[in-house]
Amino acid sequence: MNPLAESKPQLDFSFPEVRVVEASAGSGKTYCLAKRYIQLVLHPQLAKTAMPIRQVLAITFTNKAAFEMKARIMDFLKKIALQQISVQETQELLEPIGLTKEEAAVRAFHVMEGLIHHYNFFQVQTIDKFINALLSGCAFKIGLTANFKIRTNVQDYIQYSLDQLIDSAGHHPDIAQQFADFIHHYLYLENRTGWFPKEDILSITQALFGQNNAYGYAFQAGPVAAGDVLKLKKAILKKLA
Repeated sequence: MNPLAESKPQLDFSFPEVRVVEASAGSGKTYCLAKRYIQLVLHPQLAKTAMPIRQVLAITFTNKAAFEMKARIMDFLKKIALQQISVQETQELLEPIGLTKEEAAVRAFHVMEGLIHHYNFFQVQTIDKFINALLSGCAFKIGLTANFKIRTNVQDYIQYSLDQLIDSAGHHPDIAQQFADFIHHYLYLENRTGWFPKEDILSITQALFGQNNAYGYAFQAGPVAAGDVLKLKKAILKKLA
């Protein structure tokens, strides 16, 4: 796995690899990725496989970019198969992988035949579509049904969970104590004067949810209790007086 940031054509080919293209808008990222895709599927190492297009995955951010990249790839393949590419394109596309126009034409024709009969193997997708396909393929292994749906309104579910937690505080002393500790922090440590801290609790919960998704680690209780923090603040204020 070789993550790379590509700002100009690279002539090295390592398999398998992950190549990342980072550049500003309108600088030619789609063209760069389409060209790389062509070089990969025509490369002698992948040409030995029965279906080279199955071995390459291209990921984009938007449906528009995915459609544009597919169109560019098909255009490249057509011109190579018909030997209609320019001298510059021959230098950029074929020479780095050691192919003549005649050799590339045969391989491009083979790839296009594969696309016609197995277009579903043409994996140029958005990140969302790829992740959804990945989850669908292993749904049963991760405890999901085959017809699961991904919800995008996560904030609504967090708010609903918080409401449920607040309702259960009256029956669970430990949960009630957590809310009491938060109120102490809210009023005394942060010097808040309002009496509606739910929005702050919700904001913190959403932030913690995002951190958990980003890093995937379980949260651990810190060594300092809420009461200790209050005592420390009072001691500091007493020294300052």
